[in-house]
Amino acid sequence: MAPVLFRAGCPDCRERFELAASALRLAIGASSRTTFYSFTCPECGVAVRKPAGSGSWNC
Repeated sequence: MAPVLFRAGCPDCRERFELAASALRLAIGASSRTTFYSFTCPECGVAVRKPAGSGSWNC
């Protein structure tokens, strides 16, 4: 089975990359404000948090 990869981008360094599912944290809350995904940028090391929802995975 092929590994699952997600496309992401860093708002600080503007780098775009693919991350393995294990590199992402998905938090599902009661509202859109508390539902997000986060990861550490592999290029610059900054912690990134973005809203999860319709179409936001390719941001």
